[in-house]
Amino acid sequence: MNRFLEKSSEVARSSCNNPDDTTQIERISVRITPRPTKHNNHMNSPSNIPVRISPRRIHYGRGISLGQNGCNLVSIKISKNFLPSTVKVPKLMLTNVRSLAPKMDELTYFMLHNHVDLAFITETWLRESIPDSIIHIPGYTVFRRDRIRDNHGGVCIYIQVDQLRKFKQISHINCCDDHEILWLHICPNRLPRGYSSIIVGVIYHPPSDNDALIHDHLLSSLTKIESEFLNCGIILAGDFNRLNINFLLKHFRLKQLVKVPTRNNATLDLLLTNLHEYYCPPLASPPFGLSDHNTIVVTPKIKDSNAIKKKTVKKRVRRASHKSELGRYLSSINWVSILAEYNCETMWNIFHDVVLTGLDLLMPTTEIKISVADAPWMTYRLKTLIKKRQKAFYTYGVNSAEFKYYRNLVNSERKSCRGKYYEANVHNLEKVGPKKWWREVKRLCNFKTKEGFSNLTNVAEFSNLSLEEQASKINTIFLDSLNEYILQFPLPKLPLEESPVFPNVSEIMVHKALSKLKINSAAGPDDIPNWCLKEYSLILALPVSLMLNASYKEQRLPTLWKKADVIPLPKTKIVQQPKKDLRPISLTSCISKIAEEFLVNTYVKPAVLKVIDPHQYGVIPKSSTTMALISMLHHWFHETDGNGSVIRTILFDY
Repeated sequence: MNRFLEKSSEVARSSCNNPDDTTQIERISVRITPRPTKHNNHMNSPSNIPVRISPRRIHYGRGISLGQNGCNLVSIKISKNFLPSTVKVPKLMLTNVRSLAPKMDELTYFMLHNHVDLAFITETWLRESIPDSIIHIPGYTVFRRDRIRDNHGGVCIYIQVDQLRKFKQISHINCCDDHEILWLHICPNRLPRGYSSIIVGVIYHPPSDNDALIHDHLLSSLTKIESEFLNCGIILAGDFNRLNINFLLKHFRLKQLVKVPTRNNATLDLLLTNLHEYYCPPLASPPFGLSDHNTIVVTPKIKDSNAIKKKTVKKRVRRASHKSELGRYLSSINWVSILAEYNCETMWNIFHDVVLTGLDLLMPTTEIKISVADAPWMTYRLKTLIKKRQKAFYTYGVNSAEFKYYRNLVNSERKSCRGKYYEANVHNLEKVGPKKWWREVKRLCNFKTKEGFSNLTNVAEFSNLSLEEQASKINTIFLDSLNEYILQFPLPKLPLEESPVFPNVSEIMVHKALSKLKINSAAGPDDIPNWCLKEYSLILALPVSLMLNASYKEQRLPTLWKKADVIPLPKTKIVQQPKKDLRPISLTSCISKIAEEFLVNTYVKPAVLKVIDPHQYGVIPKSSTTMALISMLHHWFHETDGNGSVIRTILFDY
């Protein structure tokens, strides 16, 4: 029996190594139990033996075939629909949203909790006056094509940047700009074998448009795609409105996946692709808001399981009792005795260690997980109603009274949650803090900031680098332009007079400076938060004044004051050239900023104001851009009043 298995394995290996054999060989594990005989009645329990299985009949000499002895063979069924576990195609979503901006909360919740990679949205009803930040979804990049000639219409595509890192818009595919079609070229990390990339497109074909023109347009575009992007996958989705697509399916070997009604009993939202073998049948979900089009979700047959993305935030416990304990701890320290007779470097190290020790012991940092999908006004009741609406849709249908009941409840509850959040957290800020009020209003309007660092994944030189390597690469790029300014030797100290007068700051001056700090500003490399310096400004004013005066007298700064945390912020929507498209933002120690502010206000500002141009409005106290515009217009109108003169203006950016 063992010789038989060894011989079978040798034959299987020889057949697998044969280059002329194109038959697919699969390797599986089979449990084989030899028949008991009088020589092996005491044999051990059966074990798993790896076997190569091939549909070919394997001959291993002298006319003997492996298939002749059926007693030692086991019949095994091989699945014809075998797909390797590494195959990954994007998860798709298609919907006719009928006005996108008011439904961003629900759309964001749905896409993030269903792990959608590509979202095709029609009838966005967007205009040029609506920026991308209004329709931004965390972790996604949006490409849009708005209708210009009249109201309504418009299409857009959301791309999950973590899964689909390389993408770009291909505008030259369209033969004209008369149709609402948007094409993108995507290169995912993994694709089915034989496909080089994926071309995705979204289309909205209004019922009033000419069918013959859109036929010719699609035929021309898809022909260009096949000739320019060889062996590419094609996904074309959108609202076709009863357009005859049979010619597309036959000519380009595509398949229409959506078989469920999308609007009443009609199937108007379609999804055409040549990757149909890798997708499960589409599922219909409830419409967003009061739209009458169902949402279609198409899931790949094989996809890695992903948990809901959550962001981990480190936060200190800042209860009132803990603040009182920290205040008693800091006030109990005799700062004069522990900082006396030391230079500024040592004084700073002692101060830094004392403050951080008290923070770590009395206000330790804790990690809090926050779901990126939840808006601040999202409540448990609203989530529950959304789940009940989904269940009613799948159980009773879109036209049922149960679904309409929960749909209306979701809409009213969503508006109520936003209203309550505004009354509780935003309304009172309008007069107290206009900046905070405006920030919260922008959050309510989905005016969200972009996540700039994720855009770096679209840069070719960053695609295969880890986050640490990307940070090092960015740091090198930023330092290249500063190489000529790097000092080879430390600067010598300035010569002093016989009786020099050094800047001297009092404890009261430091207290006023600390009490004006913004508590929400980020800390620098020293990790001492601004709220701590402001909260205990009366206590910390003494040690900070001692350090500042020592620094002025020694003509030097502590080492940590000269360091900074640099954050790269993108200037453009998609970063292509890091050196050109990234802006370095430096966070330095807050106390070093205070030291600089005292010197500027005492010496630099008075000297500059004496020699500065009277028409200079930037960086001038009690001045603004409004005053600059008024002055500019005044001079223009004065010089052109009644004389027919013309003003020529040159704008410089430096």
